[in-house]
Amino acid sequence: MAALAAEYAQLDSLSVFTPRDASKLNRNEKKEALRTIHLIKKKRCGKVKGRTVVDKRDQREQYSKAETSSPAITFESLIAAFVVDAYKRRNVATSDVSGAFLKAEQKDYVLLRLTGEALKAILLRANPGKYEK
Repeated sequence: MAALAAEYAQLDSLSVFTPRDASKLNRNEKKEALRTIHLIKKKRCGKVKGRTVVDKRDQREQYSKAETSSPAITFESLIAAFVVDAYKRRNVATSDVSGAFLKAEQKDYVLLRLTGEALKAILLRANPGKYEK
C-alpha cells in the first residue's frame, strides 16, 4: 500500500490529472473512460515500487501503432555503443529523469476511471483538499 501511496503522491505533485465528479459526466464520457491498472514490483535492491498504468485496450482502434509507440534502442545497439566507448576509453555517465513520461505534454484529453476504497484512501492521503469530493 505504501508503494502505491508514493506513486499517487508523485502523480499528484506533478499535477498529472485533475479530478472530475463522476456524477457530472455524460454517458459517453463514462463509457470511454480508461481503466487504470496498479502494479507492485520488488526491485533487485529490495525496494518495493508502485506503478499505475492505463489499460488502453479500449482505444486500440483509435490510434495507429506509429502514434502510440515510443522509440527505444535495441539491446544490440546498446552493447555496440558500450564496446565503442570502452575501446575509445570514453568517460560515460548515465542519468534518470524521474517521472519523464508524466512530465511530457499530452495534446489529447484522456478520462481515467479510478475505483476502489483503497485507492480512495491513497488519493485522500496524497491531497485531501483536491480529492475529497
